[in-house]
Amino acid sequence: MQLSKTYTRFSGLDQLIALNSRGGLSDTQKAEFRGKYNTASAVAAFVTAYYVVWDLSQYKTEETAALSLEFGGLPELSLQDPVRALDCLIFYYGSYLERSGVVRTDLDFLKLYAALFSRSPGRAADKGKGSLL
Repeated sequence: MQLSKTYTRFSGLDQLIALNSRGGLSDTQKAEFRGKYNTASAVAAFVTAYYVVWDLSQYKTEETAALSLEFGGLPELSLQDPVRALDCLIFYYGSYLERSGVVRTDLDFLKLYAALFSRSPGRAADKGKGSLL
């Protein structure tokens, strides 16, 4: 969240947020506001996912690399705001974990976690339209 806040400050998004709260955005500013808010959300999701993958890459790497796990990816990641992006990331992870039936051991858990978070940031950058499908 810190990098997302830094982006918000240095991109001028914080000024657009203040103008928006007063209802003073022009049509051009509204488009800029939405774009910058989506970018701040993607930054939050990317940094979180990158950190999780980095952290997990140091734990039982050889054992998890040998595992085969079917993972379909995230159905959708909302980029409306940074908190919602992280909420979606965690919601779909929990939902997939609960319903998939592929997690039977602690290594399966690690593999699923790494698969989800390693695919999240790249797909967000590829789509760039406010959601990941």
